[in-house]
Amino acid sequence: MKSGVSIITIHNKFVFVFFVLSVSLIAQSSLDSLELYDPFTQTEKIRRIIKSEFSTLGREYSEKVLEYSDEIHRAADTDYAVKAWANIRIGDIYFRSSDYNRALSYYFTALRLYEKGQDSLMAAFVKLKLGRVHYFADIDPATDYYSEAGSVLKNSSDNFLLSYYYYISAINGKSADERAEYLQKATAMQERLVMEHPQNKDYHSALASSYNLAGRYDLAVKSAEKSGDNWLLVLLLNNQGARMVREGSYQQALRVFQRSVALSKEGRFKTLLRNGFENTARVYRLMGDHRKSTVYMQLMILVMESLYLEQINSQISEMRVKYESERKELENKYLKTESERLSQIADAEKNLNKLLAALTLIIAAALGVVYVGNRKLKKMNAQLDTRNAEILRKQEELSSLNKILTESEKNLKDAQATAHLANWEMDFAAKSVTYSDQFPSIFRGVYIEPGMQAFEKIIPALCHKEDAPRLRRFLDAGQELLNIREMEFRIIPDHTVHWIRIKKFIRKNENGEVIKMYGTVQDITEQKIEEENKIKIAEQKSYTRQLIGYQEEERKKIAGELHDGLGQDLLLIKNRALLALQNQQIDSFAYTQINEISATASTVLDTLRAISFDLRPVHIERIGLAEVLKGTAERLRQASQKNIVCDVDDISGLFSVESEVNLFRIYQEALNNIIKYSDALDVYMGLHKREDYVHILIRDNGRGFDYEKTMKESEGFGLRSIINRAEFVRGAILINTSPGNGTVIDISVPFEVK
Repeated sequence: MKSGVSIITIHNKFVFVFFVLSVSLIAQSSLDSLELYDPFTQTEKIRRIIKSEFSTLGREYSEKVLEYSDEIHRAADTDYAVKAWANIRIGDIYFRSSDYNRALSYYFTALRLYEKGQDSLMAAFVKLKLGRVHYFADIDPATDYYSEAGSVLKNSSDNFLLSYYYYISAINGKSADERAEYLQKATAMQERLVMEHPQNKDYHSALASSYNLAGRYDLAVKSAEKSGDNWLLVLLLNNQGARMVREGSYQQALRVFQRSVALSKEGRFKTLLRNGFENTARVYRLMGDHRKSTVYMQLMILVMESLYLEQINSQISEMRVKYESERKELENKYLKTESERLSQIADAEKNLNKLLAALTLIIAAALGVVYVGNRKLKKMNAQLDTRNAEILRKQEELSSLNKILTESEKNLKDAQATAHLANWEMDFAAKSVTYSDQFPSIFRGVYIEPGMQAFEKIIPALCHKEDAPRLRRFLDAGQELLNIREMEFRIIPDHTVHWIRIKKFIRKNENGEVIKMYGTVQDITEQKIEEENKIKIAEQKSYTRQLIGYQEEERKKIAGELHDGLGQDLLLIKNRALLALQNQQIDSFAYTQINEISATASTVLDTLRAISFDLRPVHIERIGLAEVLKGTAERLRQASQKNIVCDVDDISGLFSVESEVNLFRIYQEALNNIIKYSDALDVYMGLHKREDYVHILIRDNGRGFDYEKTMKESEGFGLRSIINRAEFVRGAILINTSPGNGTVIDISVPFEVK
């Protein structure tokens, strides 16, 4: 029997776990589809998801409010500390949600409990929170809470409370120096608390807030992650992303904002989701992706609309609850009066035979009570009329919100005009074609009368003759090009070619027939011009790379011929001269001449080897670039009498031989320019290995030059060679020079992926 019960219990648990997982997957799928729906054509689906899945407080905070409220109800009347702390927690949640009235209500309740319990330290802590609410709500408090709290907390031995006092003082300090001093104290104390109590999430949250106030967003995000407070983490991620936007790091900012949106979805934070969509839209706009920017801006508008509706519904619900409470109170009073009246009548009936004369007085009193009751009912009706008037005022506010939405639609049209984008729709059932206001401007102001023949008028009048047949097939409701969703075509409105990109979507009936076709058109002429310029630049770089490759091959060939041909001949001459010198029968004159021949051959042979090395530094493959650069620096130091400092790291294995030759040529060309033109006394050659790139630095204290002028003139060939070779190895080059101020060549070359 017990075995059967166990099997049933296990089965029930399995069913429960499966149900929970199914619900989680459905909810996650619903949230993921939030950005997959078209916010302009599927707004109702998005509204339903936002309404059902999100709230102003978010899922976690809504559950926390219920949890803390339950703690308040379960706590004994004498346990004031538990009740007060739960009220502080709820007040913090409403403060974060910008519901300042409710936050003040819970903070005041906590303050009264602490004052009743004569806990002056915690009462001062609550006063700091009251002052903070008044500051952010821009309300003048009746009491200077900061001064009262400061007089108690500044001498406190509780480091957490003292650090919170420093943090609030850093926000409200009178001067920048004072605020900075308080912030430094708060941060140092909170860092010690986190180090001593690494598992305390409240300490991590407090430290994250201080880092955020100091603008140290990376550290703030890490502390928020340790605190487990996703609301605070989303807020700090938005601040971190905003800093990246200001610095121009749009891709990094986009990843941060996407993480912020994901966390907002996970926590169901409607307000933070709105901020995440707004920040994402801004980044896409700055990156030039106006389509995605418009989509996220529309999502932000839908979330903002839901926030306004939730706030209004909340206010209406509060008014209804208040109205029902007051109505029930009035009814209870009336029923109590009626009960008393009936009691009096009953007493009068019992004593009817004895108190017949008093019956008249009782009836008169009853009539008086009824009269008073009627007057109270009239008063209650007047109060109801007042409530109705307030509801009408809320409806007017909703009307103003609709006006705001209309203005947002106008802004969307302006955004489409900026992006050279327009909408169109072809209804085959109604035999009509409609389009947005920007449609004619894309076709260079040509008047296009709405109707099924709109595109038929555009195609022969403006469309390039090679693209016209394909565009007709693209817009045909037949099956030939029905699955092709996008194409590009040319128009020639003013004897100038303009490129247009058209996109389409189709809608079919139950029989599979196309009943509607709609989409967008966009002027992409500027994009096409930019693509053509990129292709030309790429072709030019490819040609330059081939040219330098041919040069290296030719240098290698010449170096080989010098070494194997002329070099061997000179070596033979030198050896024959040495053999002749060993002959004891030659006279002194012949001996001197032969010795000169041997010395000259040695000198020419050394010169030939130097030329051969400059043409093809074969030692790079054998001893590495670093050693070759050191040898080159030493030869130039001896030949030019200049102070040449060679500070290089071993980079063996990081680059191919071809890339190392290019790096050597950069140094070689730069040093040749320094020797020939700079008149420098001090030269620095640097080659340093970093985490994922090599840093090249060549600096001299010579006379410098005019960079722009040199690049325009033919004498800038050596400088162009340096720039081209830096680009071949995917390096970022910076040349800083001016007449009389020397020259600095700074190049960063990423490691090659093997």
